[in-house]
Amino acid sequence: MSASGGGSGPSAGDEVFVGNLSADVTERAVLELFESCGEVQKCSVVRPRRSRGSGGRAHAFVRLSSASSASA
Repeated sequence: MSASGGGSGPSAGDEVFVGNLSADVTERAVLELFESCGEVQKCSVVRPRRSRGSGGRAHAFVRLSSASSASA
């Protein structure tokens, strides 16, 4: 999903990328953090693969109800 192209996807600014999260972060924790910025429509956490003993870092995509909330 891209926030930068036409089509029926989200318009620019609606989705926020959050990187360098702990690998054990929960979607609920990210959701609670962003609720203070406005209505959260969707929150997805992507966790790293647990290969070669590396813990890695997670990242998240948070979709807010308005572009002004995403820039807050």
